[in-house]
Amino acid sequence: MRWIVEAAPGPGVCVIETRDVTQRRFCDLDAACAAEEGERSLSLAWRRRDHERCFWEEGIFAPDMLAWCGLFLVVEIFGRGVCRPGPGVHRGGNRWGCG
Repeated sequence: MRWIVEAAPGPGVCVIETRDVTQRRFCDLDAACAAEEGERSLSLAWRRRDHERCFWEEGIFAPDMLAWCGLFLVVEIFGRGVCRPGPGVHRGGNRWGCG
């Protein structure tokens, strides 16, 4: 399935294609999962803190909660925007369910 990624608010910045979607418990997400996300720090500790904070703010955090993990391909980039480093297969964005 293909999706247009939008800058909020703003126009579409790229097209992505979903390659894989899985669900795992938050407490089972490992260092390989964190490194695949590829944004900011690649450390598992940083990812856990950042995503846990996001889920606490939403009032939904639990260590054993289910998290969606998505693998996608950047198909087309419309210009400068959030879909860098460019075309290729990436994990990201809502990988742990929090944008």
